[in-house]
Amino acid sequence: MVRRYVLAPFAATLLLLCVVTPAASQPPATSESFSAPAHISFVEGAVTLERDGRIDDAPGSMPLLSGDRLRTRAGRAEILFADGSTLHLDRDTTLDLQSDELVRLIEGRLRLSIPGPARGVSYRIDAPHAWLQVAEPGEYRASFVRTSNRDEFEAAVLRGSADLINEDGQTTLRAGERAFARADVAPSYAYVFNSAAWDAFDRWSEERRSDRLGLSTQYLPEEVRPYAGAFDRSGAWRYESSYGYVWYPRVDASWRPYYHGRWSTLPSYGWTWIGSDPWAWPTHHYGRWGNASGAWFWIPGRSWAPAWVSWGYAPGYVSWCPLGWNNRPVFQIVAGVNVYRGYDPWRGWTVVPQRHFGSGYVQRVYVAGHQIDSRTRGAFTYRDTAPAVVGYAAPRGVSPIRVAGTAPRRDTSPLLTNRGENGGGRLDASPGGRSDRSPQRTLGGAVERATPGRPVVRSERESSARRADAPSPTPLRADRAVPRPDDRYSRTTPSRPDDRSGAATPYQRAEPGGRERPDTSVRPEPRAERRMPDRTPQAGSPDRGYGSYGRRAPLPDRPTPSTPSAGSPSTAPSGPDRSGQPASAAPSRPGRSGPPAAAAQPPSSRSRGEAPSRGTAVRRPGGGR
Repeated sequence: MVRRYVLAPFAATLLLLCVVTPAASQPPATSESFSAPAHISFVEGAVTLERDGRIDDAPGSMPLLSGDRLRTRAGRAEILFADGSTLHLDRDTTLDLQSDELVRLIEGRLRLSIPGPARGVSYRIDAPHAWLQVAEPGEYRASFVRTSNRDEFEAAVLRGSADLINEDGQTTLRAGERAFARADVAPSYAYVFNSAAWDAFDRWSEERRSDRLGLSTQYLPEEVRPYAGAFDRSGAWRYESSYGYVWYPRVDASWRPYYHGRWSTLPSYGWTWIGSDPWAWPTHHYGRWGNASGAWFWIPGRSWAPAWVSWGYAPGYVSWCPLGWNNRPVFQIVAGVNVYRGYDPWRGWTVVPQRHFGSGYVQRVYVAGHQIDSRTRGAFTYRDTAPAVVGYAAPRGVSPIRVAGTAPRRDTSPLLTNRGENGGGRLDASPGGRSDRSPQRTLGGAVERATPGRPVVRSERESSARRADAPSPTPLRADRAVPRPDDRYSRTTPSRPDDRSGAATPYQRAEPGGRERPDTSVRPEPRAERRMPDRTPQAGSPDRGYGSYGRRAPLPDRPTPSTPSAGSPSTAPSGPDRSGQPASAAPSRPGRSGPPAAAAQPPSSRSRGEAPSRGTAVRRPGGGR
């Protein structure tokens, strides 16, 4: 009995001395040389990723590279950038990711959200007939729809500012405005839209936005806070005195990190873990893992890496184990010992045949530790490198996608230039830029712009630059907005000869359905075609003078005689007037330029106290009665 108690501590000490510690044989597990790439953070339905001629039908948690193409035939997808920006893709959308500053929308719809304070942003969404140049953080929506009649690109700004540009012109958009573009014409003018009128895609996008604001944000570093909703739904936070708050996932007892997923090799990163769990990206690329009483927990961290694991090798096998807080494997392989008093290293070490590594999902080719013969188990050793890349690998010329237009600009060149050889022309797409090779198409001396094929409301905001190239007056149409008025013309001219108030009469604008309503955005006729109002008295209306003539209008309680039409002699009513003498004819004076001379009025013959005449009062020239 005494001998057994003496040997037990000695055996335990011997086992500890035989433990292989890989931290001394491999470089420090830091991510100083890595920058987190953009990745597909959420997939709903059927989404495929095309990369160098290969199709991946399960692209969740996949880092994105320049040249990747995403297709969402019967589903939707969310792309999360390292700067916190998001790009949402609707159903039946095809998108090419070209660089940190450019995506190409082949068809479908997308919503872009760039958070953060006001700062310079350079992000472009290309479409077949135009491109949307984003200038500052905000929320933007773009769609390109192909129909049998025509193809149309629509850009809308929910928050921020952007320019819709093509080779024929550009339109500046602010919050709550949208514009349209079609082939061979300049983009349309800015039209207002209701940013709260959501469809199914908008509601889905807003739900994804709300999901990023879960309770777990108080425990997470900023880099992984967009996954707060996934942490809330899939686990619980507990306080550990050695680590602070850690997260325990709700998983099966047989679950382990770096098990449900696959390995993929990427340029600049090498072997990268692609997890299948909805929270695999933050927990397998940030932070470390620990195990207490057989339960796994995750320790939050801020540094990104392709995978935080330690590698082990045996003849014909590859194995890995998650790193703990001290950058050592959570479970260490004990030389010559499989299990000692409940210590089972194979609960943390995942083993696969070397020929199957990197070719499929790990859980399908996993080999349990107790299924390996003891001779092979004893041959496992650590190495400081991942397995060599065998077979397909992405070309080294491609680069990862990281941010959404928030990277420092490389130079101050225009937004887009087409440089011709031998001193050829150049298309400058910067604000105000023009092409010396392909001039803007015009119609009647003005830029021809696209007109939407649906009822829209013209935006009241117009820049002075756009006002300068506004088209000439055209017949009012329900689907075409008209230019704003020119400040040189006065809008206080009465629209009727008998309007003496001087108040402005709003111009009319055609509404869908033939209705008209006042609108101040109509340009009046050019000066050369304007006509002064006809001041000729019309039949049935009194000859009222303008205020500058100094004439008095008839009293409202006295009836006024009907005035003959212009050009015919004006005669007094039949019968004698108050003086008993016949009334003289008084011709009308159409188009007179000044007040008429006052006519002599005969003295009244009615004596004091005589009954007044029953005749009708006659208006005299000069304003008298």
